[in-house]
Amino acid sequence: MDQFLLGVLFWVVAPGAALLAGAWPFLTARGPQTANQVINLRTKTFWLPALTSLTASMVILMISTLVGSSSIFVARGLSNQVAYLPWLCLLPLCGAAGARLSRRAGGRRLVRLAAGLFPAITMLVLGSFLTLTGMIVFAKPQLVQASMSLILGVFLPGAALSLGTLLQLKPVRSGI
Repeated sequence: MDQFLLGVLFWVVAPGAALLAGAWPFLTARGPQTANQVINLRTKTFWLPALTSLTASMVILMISTLVGSSSIFVARGLSNQVAYLPWLCLLPLCGAAGARLSRRAGGRRLVRLAAGLFPAITMLVLGSFLTLTGMIVFAKPQLVQASMSLILGVFLPGAALSLGTLLQLKPVRSGI
């Protein structure tokens, strides 16, 4: 139970608090606003659906890790490469949720695609940032380890997210 609470703290509460702290200046009301002006279009069509998709994917990863669901060690050696199959199987639902929320808010196709693929985009940016700043250092830097990290950390989740996202890219019919 302690591991579960620690996982919730590190995977849900801490990122949520950081996002809230960063977004706090933008959440305050500026002057008189009507009900339609509370959230701007970019927040409504991209940021809320994208963060919903990211949060859902991270909660599913946390739960699958804590439950001890089957993970496959793809490459062993200096750096272990792990693929979580239950997480990858549920990622299309996360992508579909983000794209669907964006579609319902009136987002264009490219915005819906970005909202659905946001967890994979975030993993690419985070991995690149940590590698460039030296926070992640490969024990023996080789092209094989870097390419396996990209495949398992970005491309496979991106492909799984796109399965759900592509269903929401059809044009919005007027009158809905």
